[in-house]
Amino acid sequence: LKTANPDTSYYHAQLMYDFAQANGLRKWEGEALKKQGVFFFIKNDFSKAIEYFIQGRTIGEEIGDKELIAGNSFNMGICYRKLKDFTNGLPAFTQAFEIYQALGAKRMEAKTSDMISVMYMFVKDTKTKEDVKISLEYVENSLSIREELIKVDDNANDRFVINAMKQTIKDLNDQLKNITKATDSNIQNSKENKEEELSSNDPIH
Repeated sequence: LKTANPDTSYYHAQLMYDFAQANGLRKWEGEALKKQGVFFFIKNDFSKAIEYFIQGRTIGEEIGDKELIAGNSFNMGICYRKLKDFTNGLPAFTQAFEIYQALGAKRMEAKTSDMISVMYMFVKDTKTKEDVKISLEYVENSLSIREELIKVDDNANDRFVINAMKQTIKDLNDQLKNITKATDSNIQNSKENKEEELSSNDPIH
């Protein structure tokens, strides 16, 4: 769904879905639902997008397609993040993370690791010292992966993200050093708006 006209993309996704359903092509049925979910995401109708991603994930579970499950779960997490819904967003990202890790899909593992960190530090209403530690662990995991990936494919985007992550890790370590009590106010007051630097807002197309 990367065309200039999202409505045209939705039309083609519906054609894809109808054809796949008529011919028993379950994987492509799931992919079409994912594309339709992205359409509603672009329209900022995140709740509607989630409905399509859930349907796509269900098909993935029925046919045992791990990538389809992970892609739809990741997209659900993105929507829940937009809705500031930590309770539903974290399990969606965690499911995607575990699948990508098992599949050896390193770039997606890194992206999902970023998002889990973001959920703990920018979406969760009440934060504790333990939340900072968990967020730090996931950022460090993502940084480690990206530093390996850039050795094979050096690019400006990864270098920018790596530098942002190093600063984020420094900030999180500073927070841990400065926190004498695990109070919300200590953590809230030290939070910096690094969310957009850590990862993309975009779902998987």
